[in-house]
Amino acid sequence: MRDSNFTTIFGDSDVVGYLEIWSMFQTTLVTVFRWNDLPLECKKRDQTTLQHTVGIMYMGDSIVTKLNRETTLDLKEILIMRALMFHDFPEGLRQKDVAANKKTPMDDLNEYMAFCFSMVGMSRASFKVKEYAYLLQFAHNIPDIFPERAKNIMLHQIKHHRAEVYVFAFLEKYDYVMFALEVFRNTDDNSLLAYVLSQTSGFINDMVKEVPELSLIWSPGFKARCQKVLELK
Repeated sequence: MRDSNFTTIFGDSDVVGYLEIWSMFQTTLVTVFRWNDLPLECKKRDQTTLQHTVGIMYMGDSIVTKLNRETTLDLKEILIMRALMFHDFPEGLRQKDVAANKKTPMDDLNEYMAFCFSMVGMSRASFKVKEYAYLLQFAHNIPDIFPERAKNIMLHQIKHHRAEVYVFAFLEKYDYVMFALEVFRNTDDNSLLAYVLSQTSGFINDMVKEVPELSLIWSPGFKARCQKVLELK
């Protein structure tokens, strides 16, 4: 069978690898819906993994900029932003979102393997940069089930990018709070926000202990407001 005109002209071009990932970001993440396994009924909009990715990247950029400007932290913004961009990419590949409180180490491993498989068209150097960023999400609690090579990368991150590890983990949970805040603003229904706070506040507090500068975001004043939400009837 004759090759297509595209393959004939561009088949041996570096652009093919970039085009594949560029396309998958837009066509696979948009068909995965989040928040479908809640133990409560509440009014909320649909949120796709693509929408989540765009939102958390905006939020992450805003918070990292604020932390670097207003504290003594010197966070490597490109690492965090790249990690935010790719952290849920395998959900599109697998067409599946597993709720955080139900996700197992095997789910994480399967997503990591899907991520690696999706990058086969890239140069080794490009893949290593993206893999390093992708693994940042696991470095605060390195999964034993992961391959030794991946675990060594995460150990390197804890040693050389410790603040970025915990800031990323903070951002991932804080983004849940942001979505629930939007629901509360739009509907005046506090049930989702109360649930999210009950599920994430302990972890977020732990991340603030690791990086005290995060109290600029997760401040006593903000926590007091959250407590008021929990007290609503």
